Amino acid sequence: MKVMLAQPYPRDVTLGSPKLFLRLGAALSALGYDVDYTFLSDLPAPLRRQRLLYLTFPLFVAARASLGAYNLLHVASGDALLAAVAGRLLRRGYPPVVNHVLGLEHLHWKQLTRARELGEEQVSMRHRLWFGGLRLAEVEGSIRWSRHVFCLCEQDRAYVLARGWRTADGVTVAPPGVDDVYLQAPPARLLSRTILFLGSWTFRKGIRDLVAAFSRVVEQDPSARLIVAGAHAPPETVLASFPEAARSAVCVAPPGSEQDLLALMHESAMMVLPSLYEGFGIAFLEAMAVGLPVIGTPTGGMADVIESGVNGLLVSHHEPNGLAEAITSLLRDPVRRQALGRAARATAETYTWERTAQATAAVYTACVAGSSAPASRPQQSISDHALPVEV
Repeated sequence: MKVMLAQPYPRDVTLGSPKLFLRLGAALSALGYDVDYTFLSDLPAPLRRQRLLYLTFPLFVAARASLGAYNLLHVASGDALLAAVAGRLLRRGYPPVVNHVLGLEHLHWKQLTRARELGEEQVSMRHRLWFGGLRLAEVEGSIRWSRHVFCLCEQDRAYVLARGWRTADGVTVAPPGVDDVYLQAPPARLLSRTILFLGSWTFRKGIRDLVAAFSRVVEQDPSARLIVAGAHAPPETVLASFPEAARSAVCVAPPGSEQDLLALMHESAMMVLPSLYEGFGIAFLEAMAVGLPVIGTPTGGMADVIESGVNGLLVSHHEPNGLAEAITSLLRDPVRRQALGRAARATAETYTWERTAQATAAVYTACVAGSSAPASRPQQSISDHALPVEV
């Protein structure tokens, strides 16, 4: 079976969404699938402008699919819409389309709207119309028209079902796996005073809460240090976010390889990711695989994977005081850090790309056969195997 995996991002494994498709594609190839990719770089340069992509990328994917080279299309987010409509209406000669929700934009928009109303973020009228109007409609349409829908977390699946966009048998929760480089690495020793933040330096990663929380931590513990990695922002921009009193305790790591990232994890005592919105947040799972206790928020994959107080800690959104307290408590308690780290590693070891690929392949087979869901998975979720308890 020949499959196209398509998403409008750079082919860059340091970015979460492209990495997910590339790793999934490799695991599908190992199962015998002929996998092709469509990324941002495949479009002609004039068609890559950010807002223009909402129109050009879905058209490009639909046009490539019409050439008849694929048995199935696997397309991210709202970019599946045109191909999905074509697949439903034309049927003969056009491949079925599965949609992959990499993070439900409607939940992101909800958080951004709240921040705008509080005066924390500026959102232009153009963005409100273009993203809040066109893009959200594209996403909903893609979910409705595609043959099947993959979500990365239960939060997104629940949103889709609650709004009646799909029935339960049309949505599968398929969390990502963890690369062997993390699973096979020795566990972190957790002896330092260093906190790791790994993620893009953007509003949705909860950077306002992180800045406020770490500033409080440094006031109480001047030996604490923060490493910001994977920021995809100039170091001066990141440092300028912190008050001057805390700035000297912050280090912005340069872009590097996975081995470089692994070294940073081994230098750290914990990872902090106070995201307001995530599709999954694969970085936290990689940190858990190395044995880092993670302090996160009940969003995306963290809500599914982390059992607070057992294999990590969860704090509420928009609660920098609670985040600071959680960080300080782990800095003061090395025994608890070690216990959480061991449990985190045990949890992460159950997330493999092979398992994700097998669940994906089952959906592919059903879709090509003309069904919307694999008969062998009536509950449409593969995430329960990795949860310490029901959540």
